[in-house]
Amino acid sequence: MRFLLISAALALAPPAWADPGEGAPDRASALTDAQAAWSDYRARECGYRVARWGEGSGARVVLASCMAQMSADRAVDLIAYEQEEEGSLALRRE
Repeated sequence: MRFLLISAALALAPPAWADPGEGAPDRASALTDAQAAWSDYRARECGYRVARWGEGSGARVVLASCMAQMSADRAVDLIAYEQEEEGSLALRRE
């Protein structure tokens, strides 16, 4: 189920902040940098959680669960950013 949520969120990935309008290159670049840093954080956080389990059979489950949960949480954040931006654009048009 979480995979479907992540897939759906990523399908929405070309958000309003990637629009080539005023200020977009700075926002798009900042988002790219933030996403790269977040991806590194997710890998390290999930690596730590796996290390706590040792090399037992549960480590793979912990890794998959961690990656899925953190990715789903990030997808929700990205959707919220897009909705905030769409709301801001709507207000500017009025």
